[in-house]
Amino acid sequence: MSNTHNERAARADPEHPIELPPRRARGGWRGLPVLYVLVFSMALAIVVLLAIWFGFHVAH
Repeated sequence: MSNTHNERAARADPEHPIELPPRRARGGWRGLPVLYVLVFSMALAIVVLLAIWFGFHVAH
């Protein structure tokens, strides 16, 4: 496999050399891993839904 794509990218943008991928390959939101954000958002949604359901049952 040749590196023509890398040569083409370097020729197209000479000021920005090809950088190595960061140590943390799995990017995230504000530096957090995607998995943590996903689990946190799911837990937050469940808590909010339970609070609304519980509030309706207590109110009636």
